[in-house]
Amino acid sequence: GMLAGRRAIVLSHPSRKKRGLDGAQTIEGEPGVKYLTGPPAKWSFIAAVSLLITIFLVAGSLLVGYAKAVESRRKAEKLFAEIKSLPVGTATQEVVAKATSPFQNHRSDGVMEGATAWTFRYDNYPMSLLHLAPYASMEAIVVLKDGILQKKSVIVFAGSGLAATIEERKAGFGYAPGDDSDQVPRHRTGVTWNSMTAIRTVTIADNNLLEWGKRQKDWQISLICLDKIGGCSDARSIVPNVELEATGIGQQAR
Repeated sequence: GMLAGRRAIVLSHPSRKKRGLDGAQTIEGEPGVKYLTGPPAKWSFIAAVSLLITIFLVAGSLLVGYAKAVESRRKAEKLFAEIKSLPVGTATQEVVAKATSPFQNHRSDGVMEGATAWTFRYDNYPMSLLHLAPYASMEAIVVLKDGILQKKSVIVFAGSGLAATIEERKAGFGYAPGDDSDQVPRHRTGVTWNSMTAIRTVTIADNNLLEWGKRQKDWQISLICLDKIGGCSDARSIVPNVELEATGIGQQAR
């Protein structure tokens, strides 16, 4: 016989066997029944296959998310290299447009400080969606006025409040008419701290009167936080080679 959810095997039992007058063996009573508990073999196989498919789907999603973040970081690095090479105060709008043309799909237009601003953004959204790392992004901005590049900046957000900003502007741009306080070479740095050893934010600001070589030295960043599993814990991960002058003390970024 069969019962729901169990398989039954009919067995004869020796105690029920008797011999007749003619010596023939007979079986009296109901046959013995032994039940085998557990799901049928085919359902065990289906469950195992379903588990394997789930594992492959999850692993595949993680790999795709990470691969997309790596691709985003590489494009961001190419954009950063172009922005870094543009000379503030002399680069024309045509030159800026040509340098940034490969990244137009990531551009949004707006106004900043009374001038035209082009903003480009790359991020690690697929990784953050899969909880592989906190959300991180790179935002590059170029500001144009009278057909000339007036300001350029890059902001890297690395999750958990970590950020680094590098800015370079034409001397006097953004200042009130007649204010000549910016008509000297300018280099400013600032930091905020998460703890005695971990830096939360870094800000570097130059004008175009500062020597070109010194300005280029400030434009050294790492975008490792855009595809680092688990994210970054110190803003110096973004500017590992820049000398920071915090509260009058020069500190080498790590």
